[in-house]
Amino acid sequence: FTVIMSDPSRRRLLIVLIFMGFLYVYWANKASLAASEADQLSIVPPTIDSPLGCPEGVEFTVAEVLQHTKCQFVDGEFDLWLVIDGNVHNVNNWAMYHPGGGIICSGAGIDVTDIFKKYHQEWVFKEALPKWCIGKLKEGELMPPKA
Repeated sequence: FTVIMSDPSRRRLLIVLIFMGFLYVYWANKASLAASEADQLSIVPPTIDSPLGCPEGVEFTVAEVLQHTKCQFVDGEFDLWLVIDGNVHNVNNWAMYHPGGGIICSGAGIDVTDIFKKYHQEWVFKEALPKWCIGKLKEGELMPPKA
């Protein structure tokens, strides 16, 4: 090993080989994840008729939802409920870890169904949303449109 490290050209070759090994592992992992995500894309996105695991009989008014729009990444303070397909989701514990960062805060106080469907794969509806659903928006009430 000391012979390889003492010769600059051999040292560069070793570094290149190690780098190529890391690239191979990275791309193999990425291809594996892409394949599993492709399998999950066949999931049909839920609608208001499929309550996403929301508790039965729990309803919120628009006024109640609008009381939960605090989203501050600097302080790490969150009191954020999002409305997706008429269901109310408490995302306080997830907001800080959202892969899109602070973009999640832009959903405060509006119906984010269209935005959510645009930027999330369909499997998220099945695996993530049920964890956060706390009820439904009261029948006949609509969230204000995006400003």
